[in-house]
Amino acid sequence: MKILIVVPYFEEPHRWMISGQRTAYTLAKNHQVVVLTTGIKASVTQPLSTLKIYRLKDIFLPDPVNYSIIPGLFGAVKRIIETEKPDAFLINKHMFYSSLAIWPLKRLGKKVIVQTDTFPGINWFPKSRLVGIVMWVYARLIGNPIMRAADKVILLHEGLIEDAQKLGLNYEVIHNGIDLKEFDATPRPKDLKKGRSEIWIGYVGRMESVKGWYDLATVATIMVKKDPWLHFFFIGPTQNAQEKIKEFSHPQIHFIGLRHDITGIDKLLDIFVMPSHSEGLSNAIMEAMAARCACLVSNVGGNRILIKNSVNGHLFEPGDLNDLEKSLEQLIKNKTRRIRLGQAARQTIEESYSLSDNVDRLAKVLAQ
Repeated sequence: MKILIVVPYFEEPHRWMISGQRTAYTLAKNHQVVVLTTGIKASVTQPLSTLKIYRLKDIFLPDPVNYSIIPGLFGAVKRIIETEKPDAFLINKHMFYSSLAIWPLKRLGKKVIVQTDTFPGINWFPKSRLVGIVMWVYARLIGNPIMRAADKVILLHEGLIEDAQKLGLNYEVIHNGIDLKEFDATPRPKDLKKGRSEIWIGYVGRMESVKGWYDLATVATIMVKKDPWLHFFFIGPTQNAQEKIKEFSHPQIHFIGLRHDITGIDKLLDIFVMPSHSEGLSNAIMEAMAARCACLVSNVGGNRILIKNSVNGHLFEPGDLNDLEKSLEQLIKNKTRRIRLGQAARQTIEESYSLSDNVDRLAKVLAQ
């Protein structure tokens, strides 16, 4: 089967989005995959014999909007179909420009599957109130009607079911996941040396306002003054946040940029924090869970599907810096609790979030 996947961003250091990328590479193990995405310049590359990537140059509206405009999207979709002749069509992420590709695909009589972990404008909003209002209107005028035109919507977690029913969607829940065999084989990085008494706390993600990294960094500046053994690591592209990062200059607070050995770094962390104000099904959280980190995440979106409070991690209220600091202090002081939560988190991934199993289920839907 040859599958066309339209993905917002793919392997770009300044715009980081993992779910579509991971799905494409896993499908490419057993199928021919063609990816349509964006890039700094238009290009066609083929990293694998079974995976070809078409990149379109886009106009990117940065944080807090984080949206791409693709003037030539419809024409590109038609040309790729004529050239590649795909059998199946997968749109990754709702409300990004990628979902606009549903229109030309349906006009060409194609069956379209949408894969999403959020419903922006309904259960996911940026931190900016103004942008949130625009998103609310856009969802109702354009985004949701386009999504209803899809033949099926794959929900990446159960927290979306109620809204999917209200929207009248033909849906199915299929998680994303982790390749645990590959994950476990990843070594710890040699350039990061952990002291015997140190406690490492990590965040992985884009340095965007909705991700709440600024909240964690603010709490970190308070906590490192009280404990010389604490170290906070922020892992992710920093190009668009350089000025804000300067506010947190401290020898125990580390902004190490985008790394390709994140799964190895996770194995060095004692506590993983995801302080996002809105979130889908976070690959970063799943990877931390697989590494047996004690996870402390905000009580939003897919976070509360992955983490059950006091069972396999802890939840805190988004934007509540006092709650975040207090929850961190409790985990820092109780090593036994950290270990227990980390073991339970790993078990959750083993039982429900196998990447290969869930992508196989997705492939069966695409083949129908």
